[in-house]
Amino acid sequence: MFGSEGMTGKPMGKTGKKLIMAAGVGLSFVAATYVVDVNIRRGTAAKEAREYADSVGKPMLNVGAGTAGTALFGATTYGDVNCDIGNQDSCDVNPQACHCDITDMSQFPDKHFGSVLASHVVEHVVDYKAALAELHRVADKVFIITPSWWALHTWLYPDHKWYFPDGHGGGTPTRLSYLEKV
Repeated sequence: MFGSEGMTGKPMGKTGKKLIMAAGVGLSFVAATYVVDVNIRRGTAAKEAREYADSVGKPMLNVGAGTAGTALFGATTYGDVNCDIGNQDSCDVNPQACHCDITDMSQFPDKHFGSVLASHVVEHVVDYKAALAELHRVADKVFIITPSWWALHTWLYPDHKWYFPDGHGGGTPTRLSYLEKV
């Protein structure tokens, strides 16, 4: 980042070096918690959802899959159908990257899917109760991952509308009203 001179070109004291080291440790912690919370927890749930769907002989739905332009690490393709509100194609045309709104998935019949994975999506929806109802309507088993309390992005990401204390879309959610009004 900076040499022993810091930004001013003058030698940096012990306090300055400690502050820079603390900032580096803090950024490393934030990055590590993001990877654990978003990637590792999602991957584990996706594996369980896939195993369940395969065991009942039905397809798997992945909602909130992201798009090439919106997902930090790219869109996910865990499901047989991968949909996101940001996609334009219908699921009949392009099931690997199609459009769906988790509060109204009327394009899918009841219990069409063996499982549905909703990773880091329910906390973005104003009407989370409608979203949960739709997820349970279209699939036999629902796998939900929401941000963990210990992950900084849970509290700072401006599009998060809800915090779910169990990390799985359950419990009594807290409205993150300091971020946005409904």
